[in-house]
Amino acid sequence: MLIFNDIAAAIRARDWWEYKIAPILMYFYATAFFLQKPIFPLWSHLLAGTAALVAAAAYVSIINDLTDHIPDALAGKTNRLTAKSPRTQAIFLFVPLLAGTIFVFLWRADFLLDGLYISTWLVFFFYSVPPFRLKEKGSWGILADAFGSSLAPVLFVVTLVYKAANQTPDMLWLCGCALSALAYGIRGILIHQTDDAENDQTSRTTTFVWGRGAAFADRLGLILLLPAELIALAFILIQLRSWAAWTAVGFYLLLILVRWKRGVLPRVVSASPRFTYIVMLELYAVLLPTALLVQSAIAHLPDMVVLCGQLVAFPMLTWHIISSVFRLPVRALKEYSRS
Repeated sequence: MLIFNDIAAAIRARDWWEYKIAPILMYFYATAFFLQKPIFPLWSHLLAGTAALVAAAAYVSIINDLTDHIPDALAGKTNRLTAKSPRTQAIFLFVPLLAGTIFVFLWRADFLLDGLYISTWLVFFFYSVPPFRLKEKGSWGILADAFGSSLAPVLFVVTLVYKAANQTPDMLWLCGCALSALAYGIRGILIHQTDDAENDQTSRTTTFVWGRGAAFADRLGLILLLPAELIALAFILIQLRSWAAWTAVGFYLLLILVRWKRGVLPRVVSASPRFTYIVMLELYAVLLPTALLVQSAIAHLPDMVVLCGQLVAFPMLTWHIISSVFRLPVRALKEYSRS
């Protein structure tokens, strides 16, 4: 158990397991629903896709820590790999690379699927490693992070469902998912950079937010990114024709209203004690996946297994929603981040 905890800490699993993986899997379920396919027969593709995403996320966390040790030291931040021996660091990096290579080989016959998966790994190499280090290249860093953490993984799982269904991807559906993922991904990295702006200033890490300012990032999120995200979501919902999905959206709007009356506001980008939850995160990670799986399970009973697995695998955000509704005592939920 101690070894497992040490590995989980080294790859920063708590930072991305529920906050990154769960929203991506929503697009897997939505695509299967869009194709009118039961989800349980796709279980092998779902597990393989999830494992592939976990390998990529672990690699991203490790390569970030390996290349950020100097800025982290200047900012006084804890770097989980600094105290590890070079041999341990090499092992931590080798294991996800080996896993990723296996998945690339597994999907070698599908150029689009393999290309999307490989691009996630490549973009974070250029994002983190000198002399490229797109992280410090302003807008390029924002786009690279959004592409690698959201856009490419979402298109990867969507393409994986089409592959499992032996169908050619629908370009309109791909575009709708792409716009949703890109806008959400850019907001995600802007939120992280806003939270980390003080550390970036101390370490002289020239990120987009450090250069343009948090106020500009907030306007970008409010005026451009969130509207684009909502338009893409509306398109997806219209294509799905799912009563359960619309019910989930209605419940989420009600949840926002309840929190608003309690003085708790949704966070688009900006940081404030009153902005305590990231808008849309719980919808993508909990409410929409649950709704789609419930409706699918009504039509295809074995899909109940997938629904139960989803709730067991990603419990924290679900509990956070319940605690918000019933005002149960719960620890403050950490905002997702990735440095």
